[in-house]
Amino acid sequence: MPSLLPLLSLLLSSALFAPATPYAVLSPNSFPLPSMLSPGMSRKTSLHAKFERQQTPANFGSKVAASSKPKKEKASKAGAIGGFGSGGKLPKGVKVVRDKATTRFLKELASKGGSSVAKTLKRAGLATFATQEYGLLRGVVATADVKKGEPIIEIPYEVAVDLGKEGMGVAEAGARLLKAEIWEEYEAMLPPQGSPDVLGSSDFWSDEDLAALHLPHVASETAARKASIIDYASSAGIPPSDLSHASWLVTSRCLTVEGEQDSGERKKLLIPFLDMCNHDRRSPHVLTGRAADGGVLKVLAGKDVKKGEQICIRYGGGGEGNDRFIQDYGFVDDCVEAFDIVAKDLSAACSDAGFGSLKASLGGGGGGRRT
Repeated sequence: MPSLLPLLSLLLSSALFAPATPYAVLSPNSFPLPSMLSPGMSRKTSLHAKFERQQTPANFGSKVAASSKPKKEKASKAGAIGGFGSGGKLPKGVKVVRDKATTRFLKELASKGGSSVAKTLKRAGLATFATQEYGLLRGVVATADVKKGEPIIEIPYEVAVDLGKEGMGVAEAGARLLKAEIWEEYEAMLPPQGSPDVLGSSDFWSDEDLAALHLPHVASETAARKASIIDYASSAGIPPSDLSHASWLVTSRCLTVEGEQDSGERKKLLIPFLDMCNHDRRSPHVLTGRAADGGVLKVLAGKDVKKGEQICIRYGGGGEGNDRFIQDYGFVDDCVEAFDIVAKDLSAACSDAGFGSLKASLGGGGGGRRT
């Protein structure tokens, strides 16, 4: 029987991983909120067709080296977020994202989203945040003060990408995403195939790397998901690498959203801009809305928000452990609760197997949040 000590050190050290991409990924189970794209949307394209043409979209959410100096793009309005939002300076360490891809995305989002998006882009935009751990990190920034209970982000249901009802396997959902018509300005903001953002997920690790993690349930779940993707790709005639990437986009960005009231339906969808919020397990903000005609998908302020604050949400509703984070998103939450969830689950499994409590083997104790 292998020693439990390597396992314990992996589980309980919050320095286990440097998040490959702590960007705007969203849990499939975050909140009850979804959509087929509006027939009137222009310049739509198939992800699968784009992959076949070997085009590489701009990589939203990738970690930007602190020493890098991106080329400055002219904004259509001084002090505005990508040509939108309120003017004025932001706090030190927060810098507006002004590259061409972001500016085009925000303009197209505004043209499709009507008054809801127009209000959103006066309150929020995209920026980089200077961090000690990861250098410059992209995310959503408040560009105006917002009072508790007021909406920070509002995205019409019709702008989201609807993949269908909850309950389908991840491979099927990925295949639907490949066939979906996505407006190219949004697609350009998604992490491209083979990028560090994507490769952080255990779905793309080698068997040797998975074994080194010393978490058998993560290894077995990852292997099962890989096998299902390969089988589906073979039967559907889809290149496995394309389906693997699309399936990761589903697990890392899709939300499960309530449908029409009293319908009992829940749908999977990608919500442009909202899915660019970073994760914070202690975020007080509330996600709400329905997958219904005329519905608006919102992030409501759970506290008073000051201009310049990053707008984060809780991936997985704040209840998932790092075993899920490393599989579905490709990074590890450094909050102690995310490690405790894994440790408690494993402790119960070991107890059932006759090994006793992990806490007892460690002599008790616990840790506070690392700063």
